[in-house]
Amino acid sequence: MTNPLLTPFSLPPFSAIKPEHVVPAVTKALEDCRAAVESAVAHGAPYSWENLCQPLAEVDDVLGRIFSPVSHLNSVKNSPELREAYEQTLPLLSEYSTWVGQHEGLYKAYRDLRDGDNYATLNTAQKKSG
Repeated sequence: MTNPLLTPFSLPPFSAIKPEHVVPAVTKALEDCRAAVESAVAHGAPYSWENLCQPLAEVDDVLGRIFSPVSHLNSVKNSPELREAYEQTLPLLSEYSTWVGQHEGLYKAYRDLRDGDNYATLNTAQKKSG
């Protein structure tokens, strides 16, 4: 069975999303996010929008596109099975958020971008988001 949350979509496939899809999809997205962080940090200076910010924004977008429909379904079509799956993902998301927020290498990479020559090439929106 294909997981509809892991298949690219324009509009969320609400009717195809089942509780058993939630944890595997969120887990996969979080693994991809962690790998992207480690890959971006391993790239090393000089950092740029293209090798630091953009890859992280892309995987964060995928995570949001996976979790947003789940969160919405939890709010409007709650069931014991969906609630259980949703609640299993909350600590995973929280732990990931904490990990990113405390990732020393990522902090140094952003600091290096801010202090480096490439910072001058960023537009205002990129400077605010980076």
